[in-house]
Amino acid sequence: MEFPEIIKGLSVQVETLTHITIRNIKFDHGFPFTELAEYLNLKYLEIENCRFNRGKIIKPDLKAFQKLESILISATYVNFEIMEILCCQAKDCLRVLKLPTGTTDFPKLENICVNFCPNIKKFITSIKKSSYKHIISVINACKNLEEIHIYEDRCDEIFTYNVFDANQFLRLLGETLPKSVHTFKYLSDLSFDSTSLEIFLRQFQPKKFILLEFNDCSFFSD
Repeated sequence: MEFPEIIKGLSVQVETLTHITIRNIKFDHGFPFTELAEYLNLKYLEIENCRFNRGKIIKPDLKAFQKLESILISATYVNFEIMEILCCQAKDCLRVLKLPTGTTDFPKLENICVNFCPNIKKFITSIKKSSYKHIISVINACKNLEEIHIYEDRCDEIFTYNVFDANQFLRLLGETLPKSVHTFKYLSDLSFDSTSLEIFLRQFQPKKFILLEFNDCSFFSD
């Protein structure tokens, strides 16, 4: 059964359905804006391990996605035009954003977050051994963040960590994290030196701390 047929079967729920999760589906005709736009009360959209072939993108009605609070992407590449439409439609309703590294064009997304989505409170992302710039760019754009979760993307990774780069990243996080952040989770097997951890903790001074978690990391002294 094709996705349009499945979603059409839920048409009686267009007024009440608030959560949609799409998993393990290949879309031959591009992103299903037309189908999803029918659900005007949609608040939670999760997309996992999907593939969207190139297709004509039809911008949805202005009423679509106006109540969208959470966009969670996993193991899926979503081109920037799609992310731009979703974020610009949701605007200040958007609270939660999950975007692993490599899922979209992060430099362009930074401008969208600044201009349209000032109320993003929670950012979940992954870090590769070769890049962390996308994390810093989104944190810079989202000035009202309260929760940040970073985990390691282990897929197709062929690089080895450079200790200096890891330490540089930790220090940059300390400089960049807004004071509104109260929950910070870091799941990775990165190794940091104790000086970088000290600098991170000295620079990162939130107004109200609830949780600071480093999982699987290692720290060492000179």
